[in-house]
Amino acid sequence: MGSNPSQPVCDFSNNYSNKTKVSIDTLERLLRLKSLTDKTIKTYLSCYNTFTRFAGKREVTKRLLEDYLLGSRNRRNNLAMLKVLYPDLVRDIGFPRATVKPKILPSKVHLKTFYYALPDKYKVVFLMLASSGLRVGELLKAEIDKANRMIIPNHNSQTKNSWVSFYNEETAALLENGFPEITVDGLNHVFKKVSKKTGIRIYPHLLRAIELQINFELFPCAEQDLLCS
Repeated sequence: MGSNPSQPVCDFSNNYSNKTKVSIDTLERLLRLKSLTDKTIKTYLSCYNTFTRFAGKREVTKRLLEDYLLGSRNRRNNLAMLKVLYPDLVRDIGFPRATVKPKILPSKVHLKTFYYALPDKYKVVFLMLASSGLRVGELLKAEIDKANRMIIPNHNSQTKNSWVSFYNEETAALLENGFPEITVDGLNHVFKKVSKKTGIRIYPHLLRAIELQINFELFPCAEQDLLCS
C-alpha cells in the first residue's frame, strides 16, 4: 500500500532497525510520548515538514543534515527536531549560541496606564501573569486554588518546568467573578489593541520579566497579605 501523499515520510534509519518510514501522525505520537509541550510539538512538526521537502528521496546522512541546518532560518529549532529523530547523526553538532537582548521594561506609570486601559476581565490575567511568572498557555491551563490563593500549573515537559505560585488580595478580589474564558490568541489581540490605544507596547509574555514588581510596588496589598509579609 502506498503512503498518503499528504503525510510526508522520511527514513529514520538511525532510530529504527527495520528502516521503518513514519508519517506525520506517527511522529506526533512519538513526540507526545516524550512529554513535549503542544507548542514544541507544533514547531518540530513544522520543521520536519520543511526538512522532508528539502531531503526529498535522498538518503538521510550526516552531510545532508548539515546542509539542511546551514540553509535553515531557525537553526536552533531545526537542530532540536533533528536531535529527537537522528541523535547519532547530529550528536556532535552544538546549538548556536543564543543572542540575549535585554528587555526594555515599561515604567511604573506606563504599566498602570496600560492596566487601567484593559477591559475588566483581562485585568486579573494581567496581574496573574505578572505575579506568577507563568507563560500565557501555562496560566490558562492552571488550577486556581482560591482558598490558598495558589496557581498550580498543569504542565511539565522535557523542555520546560513550572512551579506553584501565589497571588495577592487585589487579584483575589478580581477572581471573585471567576477566571475569564479566553484564548492565547484572544489575549494577544486585546493587548495589541490596548497597546495601540495607549501608545504603550506591552505584550503578555513581557509580564513574565516584570513578575512580582507589579504586586509589590504598583498595586500595594494589605500588610497581612501573604505576598507582602
